[in-house]
Amino acid sequence: MNHLSDDGIRELAAFRPEQGVVTSCYLDVDGRRFPRKAEYEQELDRLLRHARARANGTSAIEPDLTAIERHVKDGVDRSTVRGVAMFSCAADGFWAAYALPVPVRSQLVVGHGPAVGQLEAALHHHE
Repeated sequence: MNHLSDDGIRELAAFRPEQGVVTSCYLDVDGRRFPRKAEYEQELDRLLRHARARANGTSAIEPDLTAIERHVKDGVDRSTVRGVAMFSCAADGFWAAYALPVPVRSQLVVGHGPAVGQLEAALHHHE
């Protein structure tokens, strides 16, 4: 997982895929809201279901969704982590993940670049 910094966020925000789109996923894994791993995994499943429904059968983002799902299901050390941010563009071989010390609003966004708003908020809230 990457370390959260202003420079890192700027570098991430500047990424534009040569082909495809960037899938940005924020997941709240706060133990106070989701005491068990299965609970935040259900939240992830809900996000992935909605994204697949919106994709309407096009498989362009499927490798991104699979990478995000694998990252979360591999386990998150929640001793110091309350939110996770993941950015994927499999078409360009791009992947970045951040373990955040603050909770985030669970959301999945597909766009022409990484959706870094919550990442910036998490950095400035933590400082």
